Amino acid sequence: MEYVKNRAMEQEELIGLIEKYLRGTATVKEREDVLRWYRSVDHGRIEIPLENSLEKEEMRDRMHYRLQQYLTQNRPGRKITRYRWAAAAAILLLIASGSYFWVYFNHREIGNKAVASSSLMNDLPPGGNKAVLTLSNGTKIILDNAHNGQLAVQGKSKIMKVDSGLLAYNTQSSMQKLQSTTLQYNTLATPRGGQYQLILPDGSKVWLNAASSITYPTAFVGKERKVKITGEAYFEIVHNANKPFKVEAEGREIEVLGTSFNVKAYTDDPLMKTTLITGAIKVSNILLKPGQQDCIDKQTDKTTVKESNTDNVIAWVHGQLPLQGDDLATLMRVISRWYNVNVTFEGKVPQSSFVGRIGRDVSLSNVLNALSVYGIHTRIEGRTIIVSEK
Repeated sequence: MEYVKNRAMEQEELIGLIEKYLRGTATVKEREDVLRWYRSVDHGRIEIPLENSLEKEEMRDRMHYRLQQYLTQNRPGRKITRYRWAAAAAILLLIASGSYFWVYFNHREIGNKAVASSSLMNDLPPGGNKAVLTLSNGTKIILDNAHNGQLAVQGKSKIMKVDSGLLAYNTQSSMQKLQSTTLQYNTLATPRGGQYQLILPDGSKVWLNAASSITYPTAFVGKERKVKITGEAYFEIVHNANKPFKVEAEGREIEVLGTSFNVKAYTDDPLMKTTLITGAIKVSNILLKPGQQDCIDKQTDKTTVKESNTDNVIAWVHGQLPLQGDDLATLMRVISRWYNVNVTFEGKVPQSSFVGRIGRDVSLSNVLNALSVYGIHTRIEGRTIIVSEK
């Protein structure tokens, strides 16, 4: 089959193949035809190698979102005008020119056009490994400037900066000696545009998202292990049946039974969300199963338990910014924390639905350009993103 720019195949045949592709009923050859045509529609001939299932799934999601809007207006039996076909082609061109956002995360080189389109005026860099450690005596250590190695000693624990973005507590004393240790607390806090990882004295791991904090003892003595957080944190807890682990957030307590889970408790979010990845936790006397999310409405104090896309919930831990699953206002709060910017809306907040993910290591303009694929209009003024309807 010959592929000519924007005329890869007869429009009726193409739409039929795309519908089969989106339904998952296309043959191997038909899928290859659609993908080959999809690569050819851009005037700049940006090649998009789709070598793994993740890239194919992401592209498929974006094709589905935009093409369904067009296909629903061109039902079988309804004549497809040249104008409507041009509109569909324009949508696909927009998707093709925006595809580099998804491939960029995998550090692929895809041509000068994509690189040039990301270089916008007033662009801002992404966040990084930034945090401040406050010791029990009030001393503050800026970790992004601190050297690797031992930073301080608190009680029986040595505080070590292992590398950029990782803080660890090395407790070598016996449990009997720890029981007589005077309890001391440290606080690790990330700014807007920061993140950090912490290994607690018991070996449990914590990832702190932007604008978050965790307060914890320098050694876990007594009958329980208890920490307090603000913002968002992901935990992987070392099991100890004789010393349960508890997390306090927004005045509520989460009882951990040896598990991994995510807590999102920002003061400016209307909901506090606790998502269980593995194991078991109890929130407000509700025992969660893996994959479930406990949502507490802060105004009404109403609790709702629902199934959750855990990959999206902890995507930030793996360096990704998920675009789906939240409304635009919620998504913009996430963006504002990571890029340390303010967000204002001109007019009402657009109602949009998103799919896919983008790397958290890209500049702000890349993220905003990705949103423009969904019709979201933005501009950057200083450290403020302005979202408008037009």
